[in-house]
Amino acid sequence: MHEHWSLWLIGLGFGALIALAFLVFGVPFLALALAMLAVGVLGTRSFGLLSGALVGAGATYVGLLIRVDLECEAFDRGVNQSCQAPDSTPYLLQGIVVALAGLLVGAVAMWRAAVESR
Repeated sequence: MHEHWSLWLIGLGFGALIALAFLVFGVPFLALALAMLAVGVLGTRSFGLLSGALVGAGATYVGLLIRVDLECEAFDRGVNQSCQAPDSTPYLLQGIVVALAGLLVGAVAMWRAAVESR
């Protein structure tokens, strides 16, 4: 059981790095990161790693988008300043869906581990 949590935490950190790099470098890096994640999941045969990566990527992505929205609102409060941020709702929903998918994969992984340990 300890190994599952260790892999989940590794995936969480990797997912956070994926989200940061995707926002900085764009889609080409995302393709490389997903390939690396696939190799890791297939190599370890761990749904925990995949779950952590999805939760980390989704939560980091949502957190960074919220941070950007808050910074734009704070900038707007200044005199003669304006920040016209586009509506980020679709992107926030994407991040939430990815994080929820990670939680679902994690629940399946925990259920599978419980069934196998019987």
